[in-house]
Amino acid sequence: MAVLLQTRTEDGVAILTLNRPASRNAMDVELAEALHDSLAAMAQDDKIGCVVLRGAGGNFMSGGDVKYFHRNVETLKLPGSGVLEPLFRQVHGAIRSIRTMPKPVLASVQGSVAGFGVSLLAACDLALAADDAEFSAAYCQLGVTPDGGLTWSLPRITGWKQASELLFFGNRFDAYKAKTLGLVNDVVLAEQLGERTDQWALRLARGPRKVLARTKRLLGESLSNDLNQQLEREQAMFIKSAGEPAFAEGLDAFLEKRPPRYG
Repeated sequence: MAVLLQTRTEDGVAILTLNRPASRNAMDVELAEALHDSLAAMAQDDKIGCVVLRGAGGNFMSGGDVKYFHRNVETLKLPGSGVLEPLFRQVHGAIRSIRTMPKPVLASVQGSVAGFGVSLLAACDLALAADDAEFSAAYCQLGVTPDGGLTWSLPRITGWKQASELLFFGNRFDAYKAKTLGLVNDVVLAEQLGERTDQWALRLARGPRKVLARTKRLLGESLSNDLNQQLEREQAMFIKSAGEPAFAEGLDAFLEKRPPRYG
């Protein structure tokens, strides 16, 4: 039986590869469980400085497994059927892990990025897209509302009206529009995606890990803090970071005109 989620760790970078290529890596219960468990474990692993999410077979993720939903559609009509609750525990737990883990999560996407694939992408801290990537928040076209935190993350990334258009119509759009909308940081040729992903991931993993963790936390807190609260949190984090070896190394490297070596 094929491994639904391939994992590999090297040079402080953990790479998670969604591996259901025949279905364009559509999310089913088993893949959701594997993703949830792997992300939860990596969040606690101090040897990991960066997590990369990608898909096998030339696609990132085509959304939820439509065949699974179709098989259970009659049961879903029954009040309190409980069919979907286990799936939501896993996929929403995975989203929470991405947003709260003290390390950057980088999405590396190509091909189909649809439905929950867009939710997963939007939850990541950074994203690189191949020029062949095609996006669609296609929930409405299936007659269902979004999940995976997309109604939380999308308006914060794109703005209210752009998010409404993407979610109300579910239209397809290419990687360059995704960059314009802020969903991805950069677009590269498909054959260069792996190399660029490795470059970004290694740079993150070799960076000042505690500083990156605190910066990610500050960014998350800024979504609910007012300005005064955020200024206080920035002061506290700066003072804490300034007392650690990474700051001394950063200063030395700057004055010596060399790249910092954070270890």
